[in-house]
Amino acid sequence: MASNVADKPEIDWSFWSGQVVDNQLNPIHLSLGVRGYQIQSALRIPERWGIFSAGPPRLQAYEGQAFVIACSMLAYTVVHVTFLSYILFKYGKLNGPVFAVILGMIIASVAVTYYGLNSPRQRAPGYVWDDWKMGQEYWD
Repeated sequence: MASNVADKPEIDWSFWSGQVVDNQLNPIHLSLGVRGYQIQSALRIPERWGIFSAGPPRLQAYEGQAFVIACSMLAYTVVHVTFLSYILFKYGKLNGPVFAVILGMIIASVAVTYYGLNSPRQRAPGYVWDDWKMGQEYWD
């Protein structure tokens, strides 16, 4: 019998999918990790200080997903802090100390995000990844 493409369910490859979908690395996260490393290397940022690494592919997919999540969190923070600043400015309450607190919030969120991206245990030499190719027997 010939296999029909319509018989197979469509795989959800998106930014918001997991690192592994249908026992395959998510190609979007993997390509983000690979391209991020290429850009980081072109800027001559050492791996130790950068947020991307040369591999293995499982680590690059992890870093690509972490980058998407971090960018989303930072965008959320910047939008809300900008809105707060606008409201305070509109009502004349944006003065030096309030501006310093808002600036401190932005700097703290960038620092925490960078630390979270740069210090996962998965980047340690010799880290052993869990088996992500689980068969049906795992779920039964």
